[in-house]
Amino acid sequence: MSNSHITEEERVAIWNIHLKGKNIHVPLSQNVDLEKLAKEYKLCGREIKNIVKSACVSVALEQREEVDYNDLDQACINAITERNKVYNAQDHTMLQRQSGKSIEQNKTLMDEIKKKY
Repeated sequence: MSNSHITEEERVAIWNIHLKGKNIHVPLSQNVDLEKLAKEYKLCGREIKNIVKSACVSVALEQREEVDYNDLDQACINAITERNKVYNAQDHTMLQRQSGKSIEQNKTLMDEIKKKY
């Protein structure tokens, strides 16, 4: 999924919605730089929402009071790693299907040759 059509400014706004939106207030450390996150990671809104949730869970499990930049950064890295695993799995499946078709095509061709000779 390409998110190149979402601008950096739009991503900053999406981060703000999921961190400080209506009825939401995630306690953030002073070191959180949403502009830097928006510039570094080209994410869609769904991914940003899930990253915020993941960072909040990590902070809660560590019994800390605030989400800091490293929490969000690590959650971004994890999300992109998972996204890449899914894409690679799809590519792998497609390659298997394509190679399976090639094998079937070769068998059919070999059968036709055997019939002729």
